[in-house]
Amino acid sequence: MQKSRSASLMWTAFAIILESLPPLIFALFVGLDMFGLAPVRGRDPSVFLSGGEYLGVFVMVAAFGTWGLTSAIGLLTARRWARDATIVFAIVTTVVMTLYLVLTIHSIVLGHSPNSPWINACVIGIETFYIGVSVWSLVLLKRPRIVRELGGTPLSAGPN
Repeated sequence: MQKSRSASLMWTAFAIILESLPPLIFALFVGLDMFGLAPVRGRDPSVFLSGGEYLGVFVMVAAFGTWGLTSAIGLLTARRWARDATIVFAIVTTVVMTLYLVLTIHSIVLGHSPNSPWINACVIGIETFYIGVSVWSLVLLKRPRIVRELGGTPLSAGPN
């Protein structure tokens, strides 16, 4: 008999996949730009100074996106390790995006942001989405029913 997965766990995995795709797409563009294959103009010397910086950004961003995608797939397949990997992924995402949110709001308040108000609102919205999904994942993955579901023990018949 196949163990059923909760809808909240499935939605969390889907949201983490959405969190992981932008870093992977960004890593793809950095990789294309690193080899001069970018569709617009090729390598931009004003962005990075050397190939090592390209490689460092590519590895960090690709590793983070791959980590999130692997954790989400592990949640979908109810692997025991996926809970711990997702919790660490959510903590790192929350810390980094909170820092970005504080810096964005700080630059807007001080008037250093050259962007239009619409772009600032979109940036704040994206950062808030990442923080919200990460905090939601942390809260959900600490629930006893989800711990039992991912721990391999059978689900209880009663509500939890």
